Amino acid sequence: NRHERCVECGGSGARDRTSMNTCQTCHGSGEIRRVTRSLLGQMVNVTTCPACNGRGEVIKDPCRECNGEGRVSGSSTIEIEVPAGVEKGNYMTMRGEGHAGQQGGPSGDLIIVFDVKKHDNFERHGDDLLYGLNISIPEAVLGGKVEIPTLNGSAEIDIPSGTQAGKILRLRGKGLRHLNSNSRGDLLVQVDIFVPTRLSNEEREVFEQLRDMDGICAPKDSDRSIFGKMKDAFFK
Repeated sequence: NRHERCVECGGSGARDRTSMNTCQTCHGSGEIRRVTRSLLGQMVNVTTCPACNGRGEVIKDPCRECNGEGRVSGSSTIEIEVPAGVEKGNYMTMRGEGHAGQQGGPSGDLIIVFDVKKHDNFERHGDDLLYGLNISIPEAVLGGKVEIPTLNGSAEIDIPSGTQAGKILRLRGKGLRHLNSNSRGDLLVQVDIFVPTRLSNEEREVFEQLRDMDGICAPKDSDRSIFGKMKDAFFK
């Protein structure tokens, strides 16, 4: 909602043109001049007339629609072009789209503050996007190509063989546009490995065979903490 110019009086606040009188305080100039003299010379101080608010005229018979304000409550909808790459807290100013001024005064500005809605697939980090990708155990071990969504359709990403959970893969230029620039951020793909909780008899048999093979099981010291390794180093 905003104050809009009164259609009835054209924003003047007066019932008609004859309802306006010349301000007797400033005599129509809209300004009050005060002259002071000192040893340094004469100084003139100019201020806006408080009686007519600088208009030079006062309303004798106010408009009945706006009660002399020159504006009424209303609402309107405008279209704006949102720049690519805006972040939460960024703002833009639309000149003259704010409240209409009193009694024909200039309109104010409309300040638009942006808030960014969360995306279903991506998490934003500046102009980079983070996407969580679940891959199977065979894909993590053997590698391969996986199709993932982007802001502009889909893209293929190479999964290196031996990929570990938590590894981040980068697709250059698949992120958000930089503000006021044609360049883009990156799409960061964080890999997680899907571990099945329900196995068929055949699948269980395969995993049991793999468990006893060299190179499949984790090294025995892989779960030792850094503190344990430091202890071994200092207390041999």
